Amino acid sequence: MSKLQTIIKKDILDSLKNWETLYSLIGIPIASFFIIIQMLNRKMNAPILFPTHYSNFYKNIEGLYTVYGLNHFEPQIAFTMLQFNTVYFFIIALISCVMPFVLSATSLTTEKEQDTLETLFALPFTTKEILTSKIIASVVLPFLGSLMCYPFVIAAVYLKYDAAIAYYLLGIKWWLLHLIIVPIYALVTASGGICISLKVKTSRAAIFIAALFYIPFMGIIIPLMYGTLLFNFQFILFSIIAGSIMFVILFLLAFHLFDREKMLLRYR
Repeated sequence: MSKLQTIIKKDILDSLKNWETLYSLIGIPIASFFIIIQMLNRKMNAPILFPTHYSNFYKNIEGLYTVYGLNHFEPQIAFTMLQFNTVYFFIIALISCVMPFVLSATSLTTEKEQDTLETLFALPFTTKEILTSKIIASVVLPFLGSLMCYPFVIAAVYLKYDAAIAYYLLGIKWWLLHLIIVPIYALVTASGGICISLKVKTSRAAIFIAALFYIPFMGIIIPLMYGTLLFNFQFILFSIIAGSIMFVILFLLAFHLFDREKMLLRYR
């Protein structure tokens, strides 16, 4: 475990030296507060997302209130909190999918650019230990960032409404989102990023390819906006199972792609 901590600590410190990582880690939670405040000020006749395509959405709105446990709120509050489910889910998905992908995609290329790759390979670390430590290091900061968002959005709802409405955000599905779904999908995207890092030569190329790959992950927001995909306990269970399977597949793929000799030759 101490060997893993050595790599994890180094990678996290390297990430914190990057102002873009710091900006995301600090800026997104603060930005989420103002985004939610702005959303909470909208009226029922002004949907925040795709306003011209909401006819079917309105037909099913009472059913959606029931699914999301909002049917006991006043109509305006229920409508606002219904949109909150989508907007906040998008914010958390952005942190848990994009940041780990980018951090892990550049993890091995950064080692080469810092002339530390040969040193890393010379240390008594197995392939499994290197991959595990790189993935964990790419997940820690995004996980903390998602947790930092949580009190900010609760504060935003509390300031706009009252404690009873803010209490809605303390439901078990939100805890499952932050403590289980976020880590699982951060591990998934981090494993995918590692696969990219194993095949490219520069961090710039890694970031470009990562950008192409994480776009499909964000596509889940579209059916959520239309109400065809519901953020409920069935969705949470499916997400946990699917995410766990994807993580195992991508980790095994990364393990298969990891070849020290080829990597050293590629970077020369």
